[in-house]
Amino acid sequence: MTDITILTIGLIIFIIANVLGFIYKNNLLTALSGLLWLLPIFLVDNMIIKIFSIIIMLITFLFSFKERNDYYV
Repeated sequence: MTDITILTIGLIIFIIANVLGFIYKNNLLTALSGLLWLLPIFLVDNMIIKIFSIIIMLITFLFSFKERNDYYV
């Protein structure tokens, strides 16, 4: 598989998992979707993509464990 295919599949699964996590108010599903950012770290050789993946993974974990009662009216 090429790098762009790996990144595209991971991004699609990440978006679906985040949407389902926000709809069903499931913080665990949102946090586990952040683990998908480990794919580029181990499978892609570009250092910029690896750094970007680490930053996005940290942001995902911070958002998933944040109290979100005000978002759901």
